[in-house]
Amino acid sequence: MSRFSPITMLFPDFLTWNEETGNRHELVRGEVVPIAPATGTHGLLVSRLTIRIGMRLKPPCRVYPEAGLALPDRDTFYVADLVVACEPVEPENGYIAEPLLVVEVLSPATLAYERGIRVPDYIRIPSLQELLLVDGGERGAQLWRREGERWMVETIPGAGSVRLLSTDDVIPLPSIYGSLELD
Repeated sequence: MSRFSPITMLFPDFLTWNEETGNRHELVRGEVVPIAPATGTHGLLVSRLTIRIGMRLKPPCRVYPEAGLALPDRDTFYVADLVVACEPVEPENGYIAEPLLVVEVLSPATLAYERGIRVPDYIRIPSLQELLLVDGGERGAQLWRREGERWMVETIPGAGSVRLLSTDDVIPLPSIYGSLELD
């Protein structure tokens, strides 16, 4: 019986390797993890959020869908559903160094992983001011906001609105979910 051995590597090696594979991967504490294709619902939620947030941004801030985020000190590289950055992004880096806002659409299958692994990593990024987790399984969201040295967490029901200070916008969740059938 053969046993799968995970691929492990360091962050700088991963960036080169990942570019050459032509496939999508993440690096989680030195272990390569393939990225599963998104569902149609997931894609629609990300698209709606990208358009909504992108329309409200003022230059030099921009929205980046499916953007790479790195925690090199932990040999970790994630592909976030969408990221807002206001600093110039160097495309040759392969990732955004100073995100202001990260948005993740959570599926029921990845909920525990996203909240248990990614969230603690994301809130270690010094430039990050807000982290928005949008539920793809049932209507609602969770907003993490940096206030000084601590993070405040707000749970927003599906009929509520999310106020993003980083983009100076209020997003009514019903306008994002619309009549979507959730996963």
